[in-house]
Amino acid sequence: MVFDHMASGSEDQQKIEGNIHAVVKKIPCLDIEGEAKLTLNEDEKKLANEISVTFYGDFHLDHNPTTYQEAVDLYKNLPSVLKDKEYFGVPVKVWLYPLKLLNDKAAALKTIISTSLLSKTERLLEQLEDAERRCNDLTSTVQDFPDLKVRLQSFHTCYSDYKTVFQKALCRDLPEIRGGGKDEQALAEIIEIHNRSPFSANKLNEWLESFTNESQILNSYTKRLKDIRVVTSLGDLNAILFDPDVDTVVCLAFTSLANSDEFINTLNEFLQSDEFKKLEHACTLMRITKPHKPWFTSLDISQRMRENLSLFKSFSQANKDTKGVQFIIASIPDTNNPGTSIRLYEKGECTNPKFTPVSKPPPPRVMSDERGTLTLQKSPTGETVQFRIEYKQANSKDEKKEWEVRDTPDVQESFTLTGLQPDEQYDLRYRAVSEVGVSEASESIRYVPNDLVDWIKDCTVVGGPGGNEFLVVNKLDDMALMKIGVSVGTDLVDAIYMQSRFSIRMTFGFVKDKTLQEFEFEGGDRFKSLTLWPNKSGTQLGGLAFTIVRGNNELKFEAKCTSGNVLGDPVSVDVHSGKCCGVKGRSGLCVDAFGFIFKK
Repeated sequence: MVFDHMASGSEDQQKIEGNIHAVVKKIPCLDIEGEAKLTLNEDEKKLANEISVTFYGDFHLDHNPTTYQEAVDLYKNLPSVLKDKEYFGVPVKVWLYPLKLLNDKAAALKTIISTSLLSKTERLLEQLEDAERRCNDLTSTVQDFPDLKVRLQSFHTCYSDYKTVFQKALCRDLPEIRGGGKDEQALAEIIEIHNRSPFSANKLNEWLESFTNESQILNSYTKRLKDIRVVTSLGDLNAILFDPDVDTVVCLAFTSLANSDEFINTLNEFLQSDEFKKLEHACTLMRITKPHKPWFTSLDISQRMRENLSLFKSFSQANKDTKGVQFIIASIPDTNNPGTSIRLYEKGECTNPKFTPVSKPPPPRVMSDERGTLTLQKSPTGETVQFRIEYKQANSKDEKKEWEVRDTPDVQESFTLTGLQPDEQYDLRYRAVSEVGVSEASESIRYVPNDLVDWIKDCTVVGGPGGNEFLVVNKLDDMALMKIGVSVGTDLVDAIYMQSRFSIRMTFGFVKDKTLQEFEFEGGDRFKSLTLWPNKSGTQLGGLAFTIVRGNNELKFEAKCTSGNVLGDPVSVDVHSGKCCGVKGRSGLCVDAFGFIFKK
């Protein structure tokens, strides 16, 4: 059985060792056949509770001891255990005989190496083992990047060579020191050489940490491009470039992975000296290298890598279904473009090692003319040769309806979109087109053709600037209103909801049922008059009132704040033809502003 005790740095190791021996030696003093118990003082009990036990033996136990008390119990019960399983055990008696009595040339222990030196040596060996474990763990993270894999293998080779020589030096000197042939200063010199060498724990861990950061950065990029193939060999790259079905290849290339590693060069130089092989005076010959700043720590390179990632991801998603175009990731050395670059290959040849694709343009704008001319803008990056306009009817019941596409003949930034239905609204967006592919689509806008633009522009909106803007427009003839409900608070309109035959119920603000006032419309109803009130401060809607003509009858509706002096001056609205074709305004937790759109 092995008895272990973890001592703190402030404790006297020799004293602790003596106390452990005293406690352990009490175990054989037990009377196995009697009921005697160990007698321990308080300090010994405390120490016994801190001892861990590991059992090694050639017979099977039902339970291996792990504490001091379990070891005592095993000692007392072992004879009965062996008796029950005597056919598994053979009694053995061993005599130890000093070798020097057999051969006077045999090594004899003459010098005891200090505990401090032995602890340092043990710690160095543990640090070397830790470095090897970290190196092995990193192997799985660099499979997609052969240049990194080669560097890691070079590091491991240097490490293995050094570890072998270091262990041989210990095996050579330790027996001589114990036998009195050398002073323990020889061991101290080995440790000193190690600590001053590039294989010291600090230097190894510093390189491993830097390498870990580099691989994590690369893997973070590939995760954001998980649908893009990572090409791991020159053979695979050539197979793609010269594929007859592939005309264009756009590659996000990591260009700095094959850069010379100064630390590995230093390790190799250290290992190549004859003096190192003896592990003597090697520290005086080691080339002192200045700390090398890894390429990925440069802020300029990092910023350029982020920009290239964004451009490449956007462009690849916009063109992923384009026939003859393929997107890949690879490690391709290029000192002129450190970090990453987007490389363009056409017909197997690299035509642009620093390709900039077109990117998402700003939203289109509709000019205030009768033709509904669109104003487009070139992509902020790359070379735009024309535009691709995409549009579809808004509020379509078919949510999966495809966008209709129309290409402009050139790069003129003004374009008139014709052939649209005059009584419909459209969602409209566009893309910048280059020789290689198209950009990501711009944000879409709601496009309303012809006269409806003027009607919206002439809409009278009463209230303030708060809340979020809304615009709802239906058929030009009328909005086909079925019902309107108004929730009025003490000093403002809390909410308005509207129901038409062409849409679901629309609510602006927050409805409070206990104050809800409603009006139901019928087919053929026309507005005769409309009045809107702001609240006193002019920041929200305070109320509304209208008169409806239904056949020969006139119906009135009014919903406004009535408590105190909370309303502003009334605003009389021109209802034009009396046909309401939409509403616009602003709302949040209440109705901040509201207006009706009427056909002229």
